[in-house]
Amino acid sequence: MSVFSAELTAILVALQHILVSDHRHFCVYTDSMSALESLHSLTERRHPTVMEILLLLRKLERKGFDIIFCWVPGHVGILGNEHADNAARSLSDHMQQPVCYHNLKASIQRYIHNVWQETWDQQVINKLHYIHPFNTHWTAVPIRRPDVCLTRLRIGHTRLTHRHLLLGESPPVCDFCHCELSNLHILIECPNGAKAVRRILGYKTLVALSECSYPDIA
Repeated sequence: MSVFSAELTAILVALQHILVSDHRHFCVYTDSMSALESLHSLTERRHPTVMEILLLLRKLERKGFDIIFCWVPGHVGILGNEHADNAARSLSDHMQQPVCYHNLKASIQRYIHNVWQETWDQQVINKLHYIHPFNTHWTAVPIRRPDVCLTRLRIGHTRLTHRHLLLGESPPVCDFCHCELSNLHILIECPNGAKAVRRILGYKTLVALSECSYPDIA
């Protein structure tokens, strides 16, 4: 259970105790501002515990209960409240509380991502695996045209290196190194390309440039 769901559950349990009380005026104190804000948020009403709280509040109002919520700052360092927190944690280990599907979402996503990564790790003969070995998002450039150019450079799909596939020709060869052209060779491996990089950008290699450039684009 997430901290957010636990805070909502605490409010729900408090209201359930109020429902069977002979008194009619109550103040519910909590140090969770996010839990209180969720009761007024339309988007958070998809959370099942929020819906339970709202339904129970309507039921209490119809029965004549007057309930107000009060936020109190976190009580770290106050001995009595820390004892209460420790007691609550020890009790939570023995409670059989239904798990909200919102809490399972992150675990399921993490599991799927791990399976995806394990499958991708086996694709060692795939050239894209060498280019992007981890299943993480590349940072996108907000302007479409530069973003397309950057993506083509990353995956190696440029007119110079892939034009022969469309025309049914032999792959192009580097005039200096006499090996097949690729973006990696042109920009990093080829000594002649390194001269152009040094002349245009002022760095010895693109590897040195990436170490000095913005990390989100490198």
